[in-house]
Amino acid sequence: MRIIEALRAGVADVLPKTSDYLDHLPEAVARVLETQRAARRQADSVTRLKDEFLATLSHELRTPLNAIVGWTQYLLNDHSDADRLVKGLQVIERNARLQAQMVEDLLDMSRMLAGKLRLETRPMDLASVAEEAIAAVRPAAEARQIELHPALGQGGVILGDPARLQQVVWNLLMNAIKFTPRQGRVSLSLRQHDDTVALEVSDNGRGIKGEFLGSVFDRFTQEDVSTGSTGSTASGLGLGLAIARHLVELHGGQIRAASAGPGMGAAFTVTLPLAAAGSGASASETPPA
Repeated sequence: MRIIEALRAGVADVLPKTSDYLDHLPEAVARVLETQRAARRQADSVTRLKDEFLATLSHELRTPLNAIVGWTQYLLNDHSDADRLVKGLQVIERNARLQAQMVEDLLDMSRMLAGKLRLETRPMDLASVAEEAIAAVRPAAEARQIELHPALGQGGVILGDPARLQQVVWNLLMNAIKFTPRQGRVSLSLRQHDDTVALEVSDNGRGIKGEFLGSVFDRFTQEDVSTGSTGSTASGLGLGLAIARHLVELHGGQIRAASAGPGMGAAFTVTLPLAAAGSGASASETPPA
């Protein structure tokens, strides 16, 4: 029966057009069956990845909700302590923003894959964008007692989308905070080189294994992390760095990651071209990823 099915699937197309085709029949059947097995393995792999992603998505969306619901119930039952009230509201706000960012990351990835993510570019100063990103992540850093060390030199004028570039810097800073132990340090520097400007986010966190550096910007990819001696934890959908790379490349720039290995921290560097004289505002659309 399998041979008949294989013949229907196209064995005749691969058989030699000679009178001794029967001698080649077993080989042709084996080739078709192996092709079918490979297709089945690929389908199983896709299904497994989909199931893993949905499980991760469910977990990551539920985690901030649990904190929001838990603190809401606590404050509804006991709101007499002003300090606890402030702390509870801070936790609720931080987790609500976290969940909103995860949803926005999913929407951005969908736009990128469909080629519908647009940039609204204009002459801008990258230093001001970096300052806004630092202000946005400061509550998350303070919650983990992580020191932020900005060193924003002369950035120069670039042609970019301020909101999207702030998203890039925010993603890099949050990634550093996520993988840095409590009371750790995250630094952000900005410097100009000839016709480019370089922004670097570095930390003294858990570092990156050499074999993972090549795939650190792949979507839905995140290094397997256990709490370990660093005290750092990892969560998220594995989209932030992929989105950051796409946005940087859409601006005509480059992004790279470096790490001396586990426990040695990591550094992410974004390089963007300075604006040419007479550059103006424009809108551009990303090609499908």
